[in-house]
Amino acid sequence: MFRMAMSHANHPNGSYEMTNRVAVFDPPRAISWQPGQDIAGDGKPQFGGWTWRYDLVAAEPSRTEVTLTYDWTAVPPFLREHITFPPFPVDHLTNSLRHLAELVQQAAVDGISARGRRAHGESPPAGAFSRSSTST
Repeated sequence: MFRMAMSHANHPNGSYEMTNRVAVFDPPRAISWQPGQDIAGDGKPQFGGWTWRYDLVAAEPSRTEVTLTYDWTAVPPFLREHITFPPFPVDHLTNSLRHLAELVQQAAVDGISARGRRAHGESPPAGAFSRSSTST
């Protein structure tokens, strides 16, 4: 598990922390995680049923195609009563990939190598967004 500090204008507290359970870790091909929160404050995070996933495939010796998927198909009905899914437009994934590409390009300028490969993948299920981008 890993934690992330988050901020969102529509969140009641503005800033909050997410606990993320790693679901897939297959370097250099894929990583996915399931976000959750320690709502009760007892150190036992509750996971909502949605998953973030990055899949990577080498496109050329110095380029990698990255597919970002947000899958909410496992979100239970009681959460769907309180949160509309998806909670953001598909452009959110496009912006995330654009930001990742900027970070990779800056790493290349700084002399850090980033490469990845992916085995045959499946299409995202109904109830999931998926976007791809290729970065140098």
